[in-house]
Amino acid sequence: MTAIVLDTNSASNSAGRTGGSTRGVPEIASDWRLRDLLVMAGIGLLLGIARAEAAMDSDVLWSTRYGLDFLNSGHLHRSDIYSWTASGHAWIPSSWGWNVVLGLAYRGVGFLGLWLVGIALAVALALTVGKMAARVGVDPSCLAMVFTILGPIALVVAPRAQTATYLVIVWMLPLLPQVLCGNRSRFVAAFVAVCGLQLLWTNLHNSAPLGPVILVVGGASLLLRPGQSREPISGRWARLVALVAAATACCFASPYGAAPILHILAVRRASVGLISEWDHPGVGNFAQIVGVIAVVGAVVTARLAWRAHRSDTAAVLLLLGLATLSAVRFAPMVVVVALPELALALGRLDVRPHMLRWIAAAGCATLAALGVARAGSFAKLDAGLASPKLVSAVPHGCRLVNDYTIGAALILARPDVYVSIDGRNDMYGRELVLSAIAMLKDGPGTIARIDASGVNCVIADSRYQLVRTLTADPKWRLVGSDGVRTLLVRKAIQP
Repeated sequence: MTAIVLDTNSASNSAGRTGGSTRGVPEIASDWRLRDLLVMAGIGLLLGIARAEAAMDSDVLWSTRYGLDFLNSGHLHRSDIYSWTASGHAWIPSSWGWNVVLGLAYRGVGFLGLWLVGIALAVALALTVGKMAARVGVDPSCLAMVFTILGPIALVVAPRAQTATYLVIVWMLPLLPQVLCGNRSRFVAAFVAVCGLQLLWTNLHNSAPLGPVILVVGGASLLLRPGQSREPISGRWARLVALVAAATACCFASPYGAAPILHILAVRRASVGLISEWDHPGVGNFAQIVGVIAVVGAVVTARLAWRAHRSDTAAVLLLLGLATLSAVRFAPMVVVVALPELALALGRLDVRPHMLRWIAAAGCATLAALGVARAGSFAKLDAGLASPKLVSAVPHGCRLVNDYTIGAALILARPDVYVSIDGRNDMYGRELVLSAIAMLKDGPGTIARIDASGVNCVIADSRYQLVRTLTADPKWRLVGSDGVRTLLVRKAIQP
């Protein structure tokens, strides 16, 4: 790998002077060249391919079905039509715009389109981090090494709307100083750009209200830091207030209006304790451990950014660290913003440039090997997530009892059947989710409930008690098993 080596001392000093200038508008470091960005794009490509097998999750599948339905009908769903347990319940999709993107990709080339969207996100993420690093004078070799190490561990490259929002956050940060401290033309251009990004975020994912909070925290830190500007400060505060007000207004500019914002607390209540990405940092699982590392990293890199006079970045890192304390789903946001700061700190160490390049090259080789090893399963869904053979064998119009994971695959592949549960836990609510899980455990009254509800198919993890009970029931017949799940159908249903 070829990269340009910077004088790390001069880069650090330059970054410090930029952050403390009277204009407060950072400039792109001239030492980064096109080939350095191409190297980052290549690393992102390898990361996307290497993580492709693990990139898909149930949220991607039901989101794709929503997108397909919108493309076919032109209508936005506002109530559930996919399940029998929550049929007619109000439904506020968390990412309607991104769902349409997934629908377009799937309609074009099927599952391959979804994988390609995930890979494109990984490339865009690598390029965006590269541009952010260039802005503060990071050695390209340092960033390449840090990205190849931390990227596969901490970054989620699934084609989810949440992943796309990482890009929006990073694009917003360099615009904030231009809004607050730039001349009139820069102010107007940056103001419009921030509002455009906020509009995009609002229609991509319901985490959009985080945008105005980032602007408040980052902007206030710039204006409150001593020596940031010799010009009258009142005008800067007025710009910040106007920007936050405009960004807040943009949060309501979606086809669903204020509903996604008002629904945020309900999403949290329905998810904490049930969905792993809503766990607090800890040592219970890998994601929680990454959350702990992200929180510590946020504090460390915030201090580094503050000392380099990038108070806005420091404040945003602390904000994202606090968000990660509440739920590990925010940890990748910390990593994306912190990567340039970590790489900049590494550049100050007495490490030979060729050593950095060798480590980065070894990381790329590892990612490439992982990608080659998984090439056989690329663009396919495995039985653990989707059980495609069993899903295709479900009789038309079946009313199903199914496990949580398979629900989204059923919605996507078989919109003619009705599921009991799927990945839209915020729509179902905690009680319905727990009730659906209780059916699979064959709790008291389960058989009577499924009989009364007209359930005539079961597709679920073979370890569930309900599967074992119905396998022995003469009223049910075993259609098949794929080693993960079992499909059972009432004998009254014709094959």
